[in-house]
Amino acid sequence: MTWFKKKNYITYNLSELSEDRNNDIFEKWKNFREEITGCVLYKIAKILEYLTPERVKLHLTGETKKEIIKEMAQLFVKSGELVPEDLEEFVKEINEREKLTPTGMQDGIAIPHARTPFVSKTSLALGISDTGVDFESMDGEPSKLIFMIAAPEETKKEHLDLLAEISKTNL
Repeated sequence: MTWFKKKNYITYNLSELSEDRNNDIFEKWKNFREEITGCVLYKIAKILEYLTPERVKLHLTGETKKEIIKEMAQLFVKSGELVPEDLEEFVKEINEREKLTPTGMQDGIAIPHARTPFVSKTSLALGISDTGVDFESMDGEPSKLIFMIAAPEETKKEHLDLLAEISKTNL
């Protein structure tokens, strides 16, 4: 039986569990998953308010931080939050913000963000990199789960609240 422990959560290799659906560990996992589903959904509900399906990309192809930022920024164009003519300037603003302080957190999460005149409401994009990208994270690990926040220039509290929600969510 293979298992991994990360932050008080135990994840069993489900392929091994599914071989024998009658085993005790499978039942415990199933019950545990059902028990935490409500808790996890509650924790991420605030985040989901800012996310749309058009701003989710499951397999990012960029190999560098700059490539990932540009790829993620294009999701805001795809959803209509950003006009194509403003894409390059928006990308520049995100990269400038990255120069101030890298947005790589830990546990494979990065949150590049900027307040910008190019969007009218706070929006979120989510991307997953299969290989991970160096966002200069606190733990030195590559970031695989990238949240990008685009917020209007005049917004402060909403932007910071969303950053805080993402930061404290153990995904």
